[in-house]
Amino acid sequence: MNLKNIAQKEAFINEYKGNLFEYLVGLQLARENDVESLFHKGLQTQLKKRLVDYEKMLRREDRDLLKELPILAEHASIAIGSKVQEKINDLRVVGKIAGGVNEIGLKEADLLVKTTTNRLIPISIKLCKANSYINTKSGGVKSFFKTYFYEEFGKDALKEQDSLNKFLGEEFVKMGAEMYRLANIVYNPKKPFGPEWESAGLSHLPGQLPKELKGPLFHFYHQVISKIHHVFLTFEQKKPGGFKNALYPLAGFSVQNILQVHCHHKEDEEGKRYQLEKCEVFDQELNEKEELVILDVISGGASFELVWGPLKLQVRVKPMNVFTVPGLKINCSVKYGVQKNVH
Repeated sequence: MNLKNIAQKEAFINEYKGNLFEYLVGLQLARENDVESLFHKGLQTQLKKRLVDYEKMLRREDRDLLKELPILAEHASIAIGSKVQEKINDLRVVGKIAGGVNEIGLKEADLLVKTTTNRLIPISIKLCKANSYINTKSGGVKSFFKTYFYEEFGKDALKEQDSLNKFLGEEFVKMGAEMYRLANIVYNPKKPFGPEWESAGLSHLPGQLPKELKGPLFHFYHQVISKIHHVFLTFEQKKPGGFKNALYPLAGFSVQNILQVHCHHKEDEEGKRYQLEKCEVFDQELNEKEELVILDVISGGASFELVWGPLKLQVRVKPMNVFTVPGLKINCSVKYGVQKNVH
C-alpha cells in the first residue's frame, strides 16, 4: 500500500471512529439517565444505517479500536455527568453525522442534551491521542479575518484581510519563482505551476516534493504565518477585550454554553492501543481575568501559540491539499495545561 492509500485509510478510520464515538457517548448518557428508548427514537433511519456501516468497516480495519470505543465512551459519559450535575431527560445527536439535524446554531456541537430543569446544553466530543492538540477550527486564509474578527474589529478586520490576501499572492509568486529556479524550469509569474511543472516530473502535493524544493515552500508558510501573527498582536493591543471575544470560536466555543469533551487515549506498556489516558470536560471559563500571551512564531515554522489561562491555542497555516494554488488554510487547535474534571 502506497503512502497516499495509507493516508486515505487513516482519514477514513478517523472519520468512522469519531462518528461512532459521538453516538456511543450519547447512548451511554441515555442509558445512565434512563432515556435510551427516547434517544434511539430520535435517530434518523439514514443515520442508523450509516452507523452500522461504520461499525462493519471498523470491524474489518481496526478491531482493537472497535473493542475499546465503548469503554472510552463510558468514561466520557461519566465526565459529562459530573460536569452537568443534573438528570438528563432528552438528548440528540446533532453533529455532522446527523446529516443536517443541527439547524439551530449549535456550531461545533455533536450532542444536545436537555436537563430536568430545561437547560439545553450543546456538547462537542473529541477523541484523540494523548498529549495531542485537538482541532477546533479550519478555514481558508483568504476569509479568516473577515469571518472571525469582523464583529469586533469591523473595517479594521476587512483592511487586514485585504492586506493579507495581497501579501499571500506576492509571496506565492516569490515561492514559485524560487522553486522554478531550483528545478531549472522557465518561470511564468502569470501562470505558475502549469503543465511544464508536471512535465518536469514534479508533484503538486507538498509531501511528494524533493527535499531541495521544500525550502521555498516552508519559507512561504513562515512568511504568511508571520503576517497573521503581526495582525494578532495589532488587534490585541488595539482592543484586548474584543480580541479575546474573537478567539472564543477559534478555541471551539462558538456557542457560549457549549461543553468540550476531550477523551485522550494511549498505548500502554503491554502494547494495547486505545487505552484511556484521561477524559476532560471544559466550558467557556476563559474570561477577562485570564491573562493572554501571544507567543512568537516558531523559528522557521508555520505556526504560533497563544497561552490563555489553562489553554494553549495553536494557529497553523497548511496547504489546501495541493500547494500549487495561491490559497492556504488556517488550522486552529487547542491543548489544556491545567486539568479539570479528569476521570
